[in-house]
Amino acid sequence: MFFKRISIIGLGLIGTSLARALKQLSENQKSPLTILGYDNNFKQKDKKEILNYGIDEFETDFKYLCMADLIILCAPVEENLKLLTKIKRFLGAKTLVVDTSSTKKMITDYAYQEGIAFIGLHPIAGKELSGYQYSDPLLFKDKPFIVCQQDHQQQAERLIQLIKKIGAKAIMMTPEEHDATFARLSHLPQLLSTLLVNYCENEIELSGKGFADLTRLAGSPWNVWKDILSTNKPEILKSLQEFNQTISKLSQAIETDDFELIQNQFEMANKNYQKLQTMHST
Repeated sequence: MFFKRISIIGLGLIGTSLARALKQLSENQKSPLTILGYDNNFKQKDKKEILNYGIDEFETDFKYLCMADLIILCAPVEENLKLLTKIKRFLGAKTLVVDTSSTKKMITDYAYQEGIAFIGLHPIAGKELSGYQYSDPLLFKDKPFIVCQQDHQQQAERLIQLIKKIGAKAIMMTPEEHDATFARLSHLPQLLSTLLVNYCENEIELSGKGFADLTRLAGSPWNVWKDILSTNKPEILKSLQEFNQTISKLSQAIETDDFELIQNQFEMANKNYQKLQTMHST
């Protein structure tokens, strides 16, 4: 364990699952590790209960929290940006700060402008249920764990080793590549699901399981997506505009009876769907 003292700010599903995975790793390797935690939404009951979930101390003093080798910010991205401002004056020369936000360019640019030793992370893992009570030390096993590193090579190598040791697959991307990729893979599907379920509002009672599957993302909370939309606007707009062109081409093909083009789209979709199913069945 290269990091002997870790502070995790934001103790929801991801933050607490990381705490449990890291604590389990330290116990398996018989390597001492102290994990401090903080969450501004915790009540007194939560502060006591979290000590059963891999956190050694619940700490409200940010100066003390920053006396760590590694600080992990696990709040939504706008909150993480505020946290960077709050903690930067307390950071030691050797302290590495990482985050688990869903967008990477804005927070990475800010950290580098402020001279903070920072590496952006994005674990592609989660559950339907949120909160530390549903945390799982195996949440990241065999899951992609994006690492957006532009500097701090030695610390990045240690961080990647740590990610691999908790069972995840470290994947290197630039912040720009990350935000463009997840605008298409995550942010666009969320917006399409939201629009579709609202478009069919008056016929929902007649819908089947296929419609429910396609619109599952419509249940996502606005407070999470507000941050994502505000911090990845250029790439989200680009993906919406490109997808709008795809819909226009399909509309034109239907209007002109161009069934060859439509058939090609269906056959390509069938192949891509099989690939997707194979990926998620292993």
